[in-house]
Amino acid sequence: MTLRLSCVVLLLLLSAPLVSAQSLKDILKSYEQGYASYQQGKYYEALASYERSLKFARQAKFPQNIAANLTSMGFIYGLLGHYDKALAHLEEGLKIVRELNHAHDIAATLHSLGAVYFRRGLPIRARSLLA
Repeated sequence: MTLRLSCVVLLLLLSAPLVSAQSLKDILKSYEQGYASYQQGKYYEALASYERSLKFARQAKFPQNIAANLTSMGFIYGLLGHYDKALAHLEEGLKIVRELNHAHDIAATLHSLGAVYFRRGLPIRARSLLA
């Protein structure tokens, strides 16, 4: 997920002219807090930070970060066994990254979706994402 964080930071910086400086600061700070909490195994704190970042990103109409927060949250919900929430977040994030045509994020999100389906006991559905 370190590469993913670097990509999100780069996208934030490249899109900075489209987003106010304060919004960018709020989005990035909350996202980085979420990532740090995730790395420490503090999953519920990470979810709260990602939720804040998602709120700021939605207000700023910043699709790259909306997707990054949704997929990060989906990944964590999957780890926690909250499969319905995981699938909802990951599928919404996948829709956005497909619209943005971000191949790496599409692949990463499909991988996370497959892992959730597999953990949920649906290996055939998980495998179908590979096709």
